[in-house]
Amino acid sequence: MKKVLNLSFAFLFVLGFVSCTDDDNDTLTGSNTTGGLLNVETNAIAYIQGAPASDVYTADLSVFQGRDMVESVDVYKKFYHTDAATGVVSSSESAVLTSFSFPVVDQHESYQVGFTYADLIAGLTLNGTALSSDDSTLTIGDYWILTYVANLTDGTTAHTNAKTTKVTVSCGSFLAGNYVINYTTGPQPIVVSALGGGLYYVDYFPTFTNAYWWEFSDVCGDLTITDWQYQSGNAISGTSSPMPHGVVNTDGSITFTGVNVAGVSWYVDRSWTIYPN
Repeated sequence: MKKVLNLSFAFLFVLGFVSCTDDDNDTLTGSNTTGGLLNVETNAIAYIQGAPASDVYTADLSVFQGRDMVESVDVYKKFYHTDAATGVVSSSESAVLTSFSFPVVDQHESYQVGFTYADLIAGLTLNGTALSSDDSTLTIGDYWILTYVANLTDGTTAHTNAKTTKVTVSCGSFLAGNYVINYTTGPQPIVVSALGGGLYYVDYFPTFTNAYWWEFSDVCGDLTITDWQYQSGNAISGTSSPMPHGVVNTDGSITFTGVNVAGVSWYVDRSWTIYPN
């Protein structure tokens, strides 16, 4: 009987040891008990093309500190570009974006990695040419992949974390501000306010006498009227598309063409331009 009990105890011990191993985490050292569990909490970031160069983008990390602690983390960057004509993907070399030390006091530590466009492009080349400081040379959909390598206090070789952060080049929209439309009687002030996500609210709809609000969207420079104060009764429509479209001109003015308002006899196939003020 004593031998049976000993074997049963040994069997339960093995089961307990196996059940404590989590095969679905991002361990850097093999298990939570030895530490090194690096969690990348920001997996996707939109880089806004045309945003101020001083804008800072951030990725959040946290780490579980166990017996073998994370002493420092190296963040690497790599740029990818897809040729629009051929669909061929080319990439830069990999380079260090930043390195930082983790405090080894508390069991759970957090850190925020901050970087600018200049940080993302520094030291990277694509097809032998350095990435330009002018982000207008980027193609919408280009992206960087950030990878994270943790260095442990036990002196082992750095361990690469499974999770990454993808920084994707996205369309910027910066149309909010004060505008005017020029009539023979003088300029009419117009205020364009950003609603977020490329949507805008405007306090005056040309070319009415009264002030009626309207809204439009900006998707990579393609502007579309989406709503106005009387859309439910006197709907706006486009001449050659369901809704009128507009463009941003080189001087910053905004032109809409083919604008129609149902039930208003004189508002047919109208075009107008509002100018920055």
